[in-house]
Amino acid sequence: MRVIFLKDVPKLGKKDDVKEMSDGYVRNFLLPNKLVEEANVKSLQKLKERKELRDNEKINQMAHDQSIVDALSGLSVSITVPANEKGNLFKAITARDIAPLFSQVSGVEIKPEYFKDVHIKTIGEHFVNATIGAKNIKCIVNINSK
Repeated sequence: MRVIFLKDVPKLGKKDDVKEMSDGYVRNFLLPNKLVEEANVKSLQKLKERKELRDNEKINQMAHDQSIVDALSGLSVSITVPANEKGNLFKAITARDIAPLFSQVSGVEIKPEYFKDVHIKTIGEHFVNATIGAKNIKCIVNINSK
């Protein structure tokens, strides 16, 4: 019997795979547990539409990520915070502090999740990495004291 997997099943198939399986196993285990559906013309058409929709979403996400990458490339922001005489900040600068600054300068919504492991404790010029999708970008944060 030809089936379409609705979920990942270890050692048998992944979601949306179309495979030929034994009738007994399909009827007694896979169908009752709603792991597969029978592959007919209608279900194969639905599968094709789901795959096209998923591919379109992936393309749209990649285009969105690229627009953020283009907006952040070579961007520099400045922030003024209180510091002591040695140049140490009283409060560390984190991704939550710099994301709104990059959003304001670039005109694109920049999420704090793009900046991982940002923990700046001194004044001066700092390079931070932004990870958007599969791409890494270096951005500059200038920190001045009050």
